[in-house]
Amino acid sequence: MRQGKKYGTHIHPFHCEGSDYISCRKLELGICFFRLVSKKQQLLTKIMIGNRLIFNSGIFARMGIGNILKEAHRLRLLSTTSIQSQCRHKNRARRALMYVPGSDEKKLKKIPSLNSDCVVLDCEDGVAASQKGEARRLIREVLDNSEIDFGRSERTVRVNSVDSGLCLADLEEILSVKNLPSCILIPKLENLDHTKWFVEKTNSILKDRNLKEKLDLIFFVESAMAILNLKEITEGSIKICQKSHFEPAGIVFGSDDYYASIGALRSNDASEIAFARQYVVTVAKAYHLQAVDVVYIDFKDQKGLIKQAMQGAAMGYTGKQVIHPVQVSICHEAFSPSLKQIEWARKLVEEYKKHQESGKGAFVFRECMIDRPVLLQAENILAVAEFLSKPSESDSNEDWKDNSKHTTKK
Repeated sequence: MRQGKKYGTHIHPFHCEGSDYISCRKLELGICFFRLVSKKQQLLTKIMIGNRLIFNSGIFARMGIGNILKEAHRLRLLSTTSIQSQCRHKNRARRALMYVPGSDEKKLKKIPSLNSDCVVLDCEDGVAASQKGEARRLIREVLDNSEIDFGRSERTVRVNSVDSGLCLADLEEILSVKNLPSCILIPKLENLDHTKWFVEKTNSILKDRNLKEKLDLIFFVESAMAILNLKEITEGSIKICQKSHFEPAGIVFGSDDYYASIGALRSNDASEIAFARQYVVTVAKAYHLQAVDVVYIDFKDQKGLIKQAMQGAAMGYTGKQVIHPVQVSICHEAFSPSLKQIEWARKLVEEYKKHQESGKGAFVFRECMIDRPVLLQAENILAVAEFLSKPSESDSNEDWKDNSKHTTKK
């Protein structure tokens, strides 16, 4: 078997050629399972296409290698929803959200080497209760310290939850810096009262600052109650934030607290949280927000991360939370369109235009029937590719400075 594109010992199936056969089972809702087998009958890899990863499945069918690869490639292309072109705010790439504990000076100094789309300076779970004040102080220094180079990484801060009693102190400290972060992440949002509180407090803190544009707001869903309230929270937060300095940009599924909330036990395939995981991405996309997938806690298990990240990308998530630098590049890869996907999309759009000019609607492209929904998928792939090829907006935080005078805390 020819070598495919490798991630450790894992081989990406759409860079593989010449295996004896692929097993495939097509289930309801367009879900497929693929298993590549070598000439020595040795299992090389198995991977999900669609909304679910299926483990320990046997050989379901032997089909022509060419036909299976075409079907696999087509489904993989149509499942790509990395950075949605219709996302509300600036379309920032957030394929990997890397948490850095705000109280850990050693880790803060490693920020220049992270190369993550988004660096999250953490005041919350990554910080001991006795170190909250130290975390605020160090994060403030990092934001206003030009010596720490974020490079292409977006600078964001996760504050403590509203109900913790620590959130106001976090906001007062973080939002008084000269170089504001581009985004605030607020955990454990349970209801609209939390959003109202956040807007009221931040409006007061920022009232004397003449910001050039709004900051992003990303909120976390972390409990059964938050899942039940998610549609109301999302719709209401968008409306409430219209009269604030923030614009909702994404939803993060915080699975650790959710597991505790429902009394579930964690498994490698995360099947026990499948409903909540799919519901979060559904609500996020319904309101044109980014959706950030769960943490894969075993950072040494790169194969497991690859499977879960690709599963999340196929479900429609735009990125994933990461807790270790080794996870960053895997997530960047999983939530980015491949060269083959880009080529497919470009050719499809060209063919669609030709058929439109000749007065035709649906048409056949590479043995697949194409109509407008498929065209939108192709256009989205091209938009993502174009966006990722441009210099990062995070190279400079000038947009989040203001021209007004404000007091700098000592």
